[in-house]
Amino acid sequence: GSCLEEAGGPHSLYCNPHDAHSLATLINQVLTHEELRRTMVTEGKLWAQRFAPSTMATQLETLYHRLTDTV
Repeated sequence: GSCLEEAGGPHSLYCNPHDAHSLATLINQVLTHEELRRTMVTEGKLWAQRFAPSTMATQLETLYHRLTDTV
């Protein structure tokens, strides 16, 4: 459970921040598995586009229109 999961997306790796062994294991996986690393980079870039200013502005505008249409 972390507030960063929404920002990191489904292709990120997560662990308990108080578990140093798990964190080290995940870091080692990323360093030693090239395909995993490539997937994380590619999918991470796609996921990050969801937070681009133009995307966020469009979503906010859509929400405002929905709210004003229901009043």
